[in-house]
Amino acid sequence: AGHAGETGDLAYSVRDAIRARVLRKWNIDFSRLAGRHIIITLRVALTGHGDLASIRIAREHAHAKDLTWMDIALSARNAVILSAPFKLPARLRQKGYRFTLILDPWQTLH
Repeated sequence: AGHAGETGDLAYSVRDAIRARVLRKWNIDFSRLAGRHIIITLRVALTGHGDLASIRIAREHAHAKDLTWMDIALSARNAVILSAPFKLPARLRQKGYRFTLILDPWQTLH
């Protein structure tokens, strides 16, 4: 969901546009995955100008000993950092935008 209860088509379209941009920047060593299906969840906050205010890898502590998962998660976080700033619609520019970004490395192949 978006910041301050932002829901509906606007929140989904903004998040989808951001996801598409991040997937294009995400460099993954698929040999490290060895066929595993890893999902990375990031908590992202953007300023009203679309700059990255904060980013956190969700469930990082649960996977701390899984070096492959951590490597993929860090590369996902870095892809978001490299993709910023993001263009936000006027409705989101006043307060910024907070959302959860769920990324699947295999989506980068499509």
